Amino acid sequence: MLKFLKRFISVPTNVQTELEPVQSINTPAKTPQPSYHEKSRLALQSQLDHSGQALKLTPQEYAGPLYIRKPLIIEGQGATLWAFKGPVLYINSSHVTIKNLNIEVTGDIFATLEEECAICINESAMIHFENVQVRGQVMGLEGESGPWQYPHSLHLGKLAKNMVHYKRFVISVPIQCHLESAISGVEVTPSFLQPGTAKVQIQIEPLFDDISLQGSLYLKSAQLKRRIHLTAHILSLENCQPTQQVLDSSVPTSQQKLQEKQDIASKEQQTSQLCANNNKPPKPHSLLTKPMKTENHLKRLERSVFFKEAETVSLKDAGVKNSDDDNVFLKTR
Repeated sequence: MLKFLKRFISVPTNVQTELEPVQSINTPAKTPQPSYHEKSRLALQSQLDHSGQALKLTPQEYAGPLYIRKPLIIEGQGATLWAFKGPVLYINSSHVTIKNLNIEVTGDIFATLEEECAICINESAMIHFENVQVRGQVMGLEGESGPWQYPHSLHLGKLAKNMVHYKRFVISVPIQCHLESAISGVEVTPSFLQPGTAKVQIQIEPLFDDISLQGSLYLKSAQLKRRIHLTAHILSLENCQPTQQVLDSSVPTSQQKLQEKQDIASKEQQTSQLCANNNKPPKPHSLLTKPMKTENHLKRLERSVFFKEAETVSLKDAGVKNSDDDNVFLKTR
């Protein structure tokens, strides 16, 4: 019986058993998912490339950059194309018409003129704009290239009711254009600007109390327009006279902004390097490091009404031996 069991249990010595190699499981790396703005940009770029002769946009915001590579008619319906740095829209084809669209560069500091550009046109033949608002420079369009120096927003602050107010600011335009007000009760002069620097006056008619005044002024050239957002608050202010204020509307160029940013970074680097050489951390603001004035609670008690008749005597004066400190105790009269 034992031999019979061994016949089934024992393994033949001439059979070599091999273990099958275990296949290693390599998990694929996760690819980053595109953001909402990137998805909308890719979807619109696909429409620009594969649509027919006309394209109507949904009125929403689309991130750039975007490219027009064929003849096309675009109806924007109030949509906005934007980017922190330009160009936002490249037009690399002739026979292009764009209507009712906003194209904006939303950044503030630019290293080159191209980064400040909203529209870059490589072929200017038969390019037509209708009710297109831009923020930034335009390259390649005849009559539109050049520096535009104007405030994007004017905050007039608090104004007295039932009075006429005058505000003045300075702008610079490279071509002839019209300046119009889209705000009821607000007029601008002059309405027609020549190339160069001009002084503009805003006249605000008498308005009632507690009115929030806001709207837009528009610089309109032959094909494009640019917006200046204006805000003010009408209040009941006593002893007020009609104001004739000159606004500080000097708009620094992108190179000036970049130079200012570089100067600040250079000063911070010099400060950190100087502190590193002295092995001392940068000194914070003096108001933050100034210690608070504290008083001994016993001295506060001395000035209180409960101890007006008390006399302060130190331990040394009292003749207490083996006392190095000069703690104060109270001795009533």
